[in-house]
Amino acid sequence: MDSDKLPRHIRHVNFPGVSVSIQELMDALAKHGGEDKLQFLREETIPELERILRSWAPDFDVTNQMLRNKLGGKLFDCGPKPALSTGKYASKASFLPFTVNFYPCSTELTSLRRAVALNIGRLQQRQFIVRSRPASQTAHVVRTYTSTAPRRQYAFHSQMENIPNAAELLASQKPAVVDNPQTLTEKIVQRYAVGLAPGKKVKAGDYVTIRPHACMTHDNTWPVAKKFMNIGATKIHDNSQLVFAIDHDVQNKADTNLLKYRQWVFINMRIEDFARTHGVVFYPPGHGIGHQVMVEEGYAWPGTMTVASDSHSPMYGGIGALGTAIVRSDAASVWATSRTWWQVPNIARITFTGILPPGTTGKDVIVALCGLFNQDEVLNHAIEFTGSEETLRSIPINDRLTIANMTTEFGALSGLFPIDDMLISWYRAKATTAAMLDSSTASRINHKRIDELLENKLTADPGATFAKELYINLSTLSPFIAGPNSVKVATPLKDLESQDIPVNKAYVTRLMYQLASS
Repeated sequence: MDSDKLPRHIRHVNFPGVSVSIQELMDALAKHGGEDKLQFLREETIPELERILRSWAPDFDVTNQMLRNKLGGKLFDCGPKPALSTGKYASKASFLPFTVNFYPCSTELTSLRRAVALNIGRLQQRQFIVRSRPASQTAHVVRTYTSTAPRRQYAFHSQMENIPNAAELLASQKPAVVDNPQTLTEKIVQRYAVGLAPGKKVKAGDYVTIRPHACMTHDNTWPVAKKFMNIGATKIHDNSQLVFAIDHDVQNKADTNLLKYRQWVFINMRIEDFARTHGVVFYPPGHGIGHQVMVEEGYAWPGTMTVASDSHSPMYGGIGALGTAIVRSDAASVWATSRTWWQVPNIARITFTGILPPGTTGKDVIVALCGLFNQDEVLNHAIEFTGSEETLRSIPINDRLTIANMTTEFGALSGLFPIDDMLISWYRAKATTAAMLDSSTASRINHKRIDELLENKLTADPGATFAKELYINLSTLSPFIAGPNSVKVATPLKDLESQDIPVNKAYVTRLMYQLASS
């Protein structure tokens, strides 16, 4: 067989070890592939093959004659065949780099086939070259080519040589023991706390001085500015830390509000002038809701502590940032010193199970939580949301932002989702879009920053202490209606349909989010 006529994929073979008799396999391939034999350059002999096979299947009688008979009797075949897709063949030995198929054969080979399949990943990979030579030259020409480069093992962890038994496998999968384990909330606070004693680990209940990653103020920026000036401050300590975003009451055109609105316009002009003077980024009325600006423009970032002088600051937890509200005097402190103080609250974990049904949104999830756990279970707590990968993948990032935003109505001080693959994919898409459009956002949302996030990704330690643990099955939820008069009252929409309640007036509000998906 002319080597130039050989399929491209079998000229250079990455053969995982040499556990199958190469010479015998060569004979079988020659019978089904042509008159010339294929010379597989090798370093193992048939006796070594016998030893390996016996170690795999001790109850299997291995003899050279048996191997020769079975291999020559179409145990193996090389190359694609149309019938493969029809299920004619018993199984496919995908562990060989060229296509090798097992044909149905007698039951005496069952244990051998099973042993080969289970043990192939345990062997060290070597590279062999497939060549075509006249049969007369193949008997004495034997060369070996080995590769010292590390190669990926396509095998289960339990099949690797360094894990010879189940007991060691289980032991190897136990999570590393962490001294004084921390929650995700505590880890983020630890990262942004200043002046900690050496070796100190932040825990719930601690009072800490923090230097937040970012601080946002909205229409209350001017009252904060007055407090800033009243304490004798004249210069912003770190203007890159601050964001001014005007977003409240900017569309109220009622006659009774026009005078106040004109006053706010004057104040906004003063805010913009103040921002320009101190080099602080300023977003005027109409650009967007402040919290949405912080997320969409990349000021709030996963794994950071981001604060704002607004009660719905927990929204940043939807992207894995610890967001919490601060009062105006604390905001003035951040302006003047880049620092403020915080007491780490008790931390509650809410575990989601099931899958969020179609037509059910994040708003329904948080309204259901407020109605089901309506005895102040999480009052003044920091919440960490968790669940299986499948469960969390059913909650889009926009819905996570809504859930985190309304943890304020739930009574909590923050609501934090994990930094998972779904969030990373969401940011990857934004980074690509920003780069394509040459947007100013690209300086804050870009692939380099995402890579750095992955390299230093924070997760809660196994065994971390939570003050409370709550569970909710998302699969049982449907659209919910809050009220009347309280978010602690939540009723499934399907229960209200039969009551035929008239709607006298409807409002479309945008205080908590303005997402197209909402």
